[in-house]
Amino acid sequence: MIKMIQFLQENANIVELLKEKKVSLVGVTETETQAMLEAFKEELKLERSNYWQ
Repeated sequence: MIKMIQFLQENANIVELLKEKKVSLVGVTETETQAMLEAFKEELKLERSNYWQ
């Protein structure tokens, strides 16, 4: 799973395609996919937060 997350971090365009349900991850359940997407969404919120600037 860690390698999958690293891959998604390096290939942000795949995350967008996952959100649009244009691609799927082989061997990853829908629940796991949704959890990863939620984590990326939270990470993006933290990056844009004024608290961290």
